[in-house]
Amino acid sequence: MQKTNLSKEIKIKSRIVISALVYILAGGTILFHYLENWSWVDSFYFTCVTITTIGYGDLVPTKTGTKLLTIVIAFLGIGILLLILESMTKYYIQNKYSANK
Repeated sequence: MQKTNLSKEIKIKSRIVISALVYILAGGTILFHYLENWSWVDSFYFTCVTITTIGYGDLVPTKTGTKLLTIVIAFLGIGILLLILESMTKYYIQNKYSANK
């Protein structure tokens, strides 16, 4: 019974976290497209590079507002990616230990 509750919890949390990641990617792409006048592809690329902390430096925000937006997207995106990793780890551990019983 406990395994079922944990599985439900992991599934619900995963859906919420993945939805949040999609919203951040979409929001960042839209905002960078209009605020920095970048193409859709460049805006999406920059958002992904920021969230994953790669930071190539080939695109750089030029306005104060978009620099602050980049900071917000970085913190939110990194946090969400860590939550996804945590959910995947929890799911893996749950399945590994329940299979051994």
